[in-house]
Amino acid sequence: MKNLINLIVLLTLTVLVSCTSSKTYTKNKNYSFPNDWIGNYKGSMQWYIGSVKKADIPISIEILAGGDFNSIIWRTTYDSTKLFPVKTVKDYKIVWNDSLENGHYLMDEQNGIYLDLRLIDNAFYSCFDVVNEAKGKTTRLVSTDKLVNKNVLYHEVISYPEPDKKTGNEGVSDGFTVKSTEKISTQKATLRRIR
Repeated sequence: MKNLINLIVLLTLTVLVSCTSSKTYTKNKNYSFPNDWIGNYKGSMQWYIGSVKKADIPISIEILAGGDFNSIIWRTTYDSTKLFPVKTVKDYKIVWNDSLENGHYLMDEQNGIYLDLRLIDNAFYSCFDVVNEAKGKTTRLVSTDKLVNKNVLYHEVISYPEPDKKTGNEGVSDGFTVKSTEKISTQKATLRRIR
């Protein structure tokens, strides 16, 4: 019996070692912006409010040369005609100039609004507030577009109201006040390059 147990342990260790030694670890490839990003991507965006899935919405993102040296066209189309009688096209540009540090870009919404973008590890990140002054409400948004590989683009927008629920005592520990919100909405999609 003892020999059988030793044999099982030896076989288990042999399998573990062979599996571990055959596994290769590769560093994430850094993709060059804009060259590696240019293309037309399509997919389906899942829209959640809280934990409830509200809809699947066809989405496409076109990333094209902008016609001048310091801009790239970033056109996002949401085909929400199954929910609302509208197809929404966001025709933006990503711009940069010498006054911006490396990895810092601007999303030009072409209506006087410029959003700061940071390119970090193959992903664009943007954080901003939208204030509805008539209703006195602020919505916070975090947007991510990550080039997973040459043919896959991951897109996600998280939105939530300005935190209003105090969850920590002021002056405790390092003097931080913490506020939280229980409401959250997310829109996320994995898009595949079609050309």
